[in-house]
Amino acid sequence: MFCKVPKGSARLMNDTSALKFKDSPSGWYEITAARDAGMETVTFGYEKAVKTRFGVISVRSDDNQLLFKGKPIVPAIEGNNGLSIVANYEMGKQDVVLVQNNGGSACPAMFLFLTISASGIRVSPEFGTCTDIIYPTLDDKGGVNVAMPDFSGPFEPASKQPPARLSTKVFRYLGGQLFENGKVVK
Repeated sequence: MFCKVPKGSARLMNDTSALKFKDSPSGWYEITAARDAGMETVTFGYEKAVKTRFGVISVRSDDNQLLFKGKPIVPAIEGNNGLSIVANYEMGKQDVVLVQNNGGSACPAMFLFLTISASGIRVSPEFGTCTDIIYPTLDDKGGVNVAMPDFSGPFEPASKQPPARLSTKVFRYLGGQLFENGKVVK
């Protein structure tokens, strides 16, 4: 579960040796002040099909291909080890669907957005840090934000792994454009 602290402050906790955990966590934040704290689910779930207002998006299991109304999306979206539909947002005259491309141990996951409207489907560039730990939220301006820790896989030097886990990237999808930490992703 994701810890939500809307009225609070936190800082990165770089030295966790006093906590005496056997395994290193993916990242620590020390909450220095908190009001209205609570727990909430991070995502709606990982589905193989979701009904949008314009038709069903589904994953064909035999070849991990993404379908809209039973037909392959063009250009083709094929999963590495599988595809999962993470969330569906109804936003004005369009639906925005967050899709996870499941990978392997070197890169567990990448993501993309589908924008579905009466005129068809648009596909965002694939994005992510390779982590499968994500925190998607809606903002008050109609954007979908996906925060995630940075990732350094098992084949990277051990010295790079803790700093990567303590770094966060935020991807924002607004008006059909994808941004990474405020810069347009192409």
